[in-house]
Amino acid sequence: MLIGMAGHVDHGKSSIVRQLTGNDTSRLEERRRGLTIDLGFDYFETAHGSVSVIDVPGHESFINNMVSGAHGFDVALLVISAKDGIQRQTVEHLQILRAFEVRCIAVVISKCDLSDEAACRTLQNEVAKLFSLIPEEALPPFFFVSAKQATGFSLLREWIEKKRSECQRDLLTESLPFRMPIDRCFKKEGHGRIVTGTVLQGTVNVGDRLDLLSNDSEAIVRGIEVHQHVMPTAHSGERVALQISQRTGRDPSRGMELVAHQAFNVTQRSGAWIRPFSVDFPIKHNSELQLHTGTTKQSARILLSKPGVEHPFAAVLRFQEPIIITADQKFLLRSADGRHTLAAGRFFCPDFAEHCKPREILKLVEQIVSTNKETALQCWLDFHGEVKHDNGDFRQNIGGTNSELSLSLEKLLQAGSAVQVPHSEYIISSQRLKRIQSRLLEYLSTSRAEKSYFIEESSLVHHFRRDGSPPTIAYGVERLVQSGKLQREQNKLYLPQCNQQLSNHDAGQLKRIMNCYVGNRSGPTESELVIQLQLPKRKIRSLLELAYSNGELVHVGGGYIFTPEVLVNLWDAIVQLLSAKDTVSVGMIRDRWKLTRKHAIPLLEYFDSLGLTRRDQHLRKRGSKFQERLELLK
Repeated sequence: MLIGMAGHVDHGKSSIVRQLTGNDTSRLEERRRGLTIDLGFDYFETAHGSVSVIDVPGHESFINNMVSGAHGFDVALLVISAKDGIQRQTVEHLQILRAFEVRCIAVVISKCDLSDEAACRTLQNEVAKLFSLIPEEALPPFFFVSAKQATGFSLLREWIEKKRSECQRDLLTESLPFRMPIDRCFKKEGHGRIVTGTVLQGTVNVGDRLDLLSNDSEAIVRGIEVHQHVMPTAHSGERVALQISQRTGRDPSRGMELVAHQAFNVTQRSGAWIRPFSVDFPIKHNSELQLHTGTTKQSARILLSKPGVEHPFAAVLRFQEPIIITADQKFLLRSADGRHTLAAGRFFCPDFAEHCKPREILKLVEQIVSTNKETALQCWLDFHGEVKHDNGDFRQNIGGTNSELSLSLEKLLQAGSAVQVPHSEYIISSQRLKRIQSRLLEYLSTSRAEKSYFIEESSLVHHFRRDGSPPTIAYGVERLVQSGKLQREQNKLYLPQCNQQLSNHDAGQLKRIMNCYVGNRSGPTESELVIQLQLPKRKIRSLLELAYSNGELVHVGGGYIFTPEVLVNLWDAIVQLLSAKDTVSVGMIRDRWKLTRKHAIPLLEYFDSLGLTRRDQHLRKRGSKFQERLELLK
């Protein structure tokens, strides 16, 4: 469990940490100046396990350091001096705790030795009023202590013990890819480079290969310490120190993150849902602000869907430097000069935001945050049309757990709002599928108007590659074929009854073609037909395809074309030969057909493919379908 200290400068946070842990987390410079400048770290043991403590600075000049430590708190102690009461950073720190959704907050009234009991109770009432102004915030427990006299800490310890007993390891968070924002870096003699932080999610083991982002370099974990104990593994929610060896790139620093190898990408733009804190400092469109998320602090420009008033609103944030973002990740916005905390928010659609217009992002964010996960997933799917079935991608952009997303997707599939493309990883919205099918039919209608009646299926899939993946386009075609709106002849597609819509001119040309084959055992090939009739190759091919689909002509391969009647006569000749002998030679068949070898070989291969004959070296035998076809002819 991780406890964070919060409160105004000089209200006694570090003294309370010293009473809880027995150690002084202050650095030499901090002791000399009498105030906390940077984050301090310590821990203490309870009957239910260890408790980590982060002491954050309370002075307004170091509020950025406070924000860096606040992202992982399980519990927060808001320290308020009984002598000074509620101050500016008291309120600001409470806003920050709420921004990072720290749900468990206790108020510690410190320095009670400097005030009487009545004044302490009055202060308690004032703090209660402060909490009542925060939506959904319950009245916190109060503890009255004096670090100087070491009084009041037994009750505080009992409360912490109880919270520690209730704190269970989040198995869902632990199953996610490892991620740790870095809050401290240093070199230790004999150990090399050390980085520390709070593990946001996942686990890390000695020997793991990690990415250091946004440095775009790699690191190997050489050692792990959790509360000064050497461990083989560190888990989600723990304060850890990692000994790493780095191959290339700049040295790590606060604001960078160590993450599972190739599990995360960086981005410089994201959609966001923002909750402003005060109308006194409205957020203006296209203004530059300070962004704080995790241990990262940098400048960001904000694009608004509407003026930054007191109500939550959608926005697009553009960052000065690339950072890691996932959906539902919390952040804080402060004024560019760092004097005012303006708003809290959550990120959405970081992957999507890199490639789309701001108004599209704003619309999508508004849809996602105003609905449940099922509807949010539907919005995401409708906007993209087609996505890969990847809960990690859904979680990255719209948030939620794997189980939530799997259940939501199952409901969409059952309702027919989404379709799983067979034998692929793609999910397509039913709206996009209908639109693709409509465009396919429109394209084929246009092609027919241009007298190109048939289109190869592979060409059609390639033509619509911008509308969807090849499996999706092929699935759309298959659904049209099954419904009878399209017809397929081998690998060719055409609209039903297209031969009935031939123009008089095309009907005449088709008749000329048929005249070349009726009763002819050695008709021209397609290339020879182009020369013989003096027609364009495309026109010849289109009309031939039409004749194939109507059963008026058969293409046997090798460019050779016959009418069905001629093929029956040729088949009759083979039947006579194979009825008398078990095997016959190609020469015998060729002589009986009275054809040249260049015609005979493609014809025999065609009969082989139908199972009527079977090749045995240079001879032909009866095929598997020989007797069946023979019975039909009788």
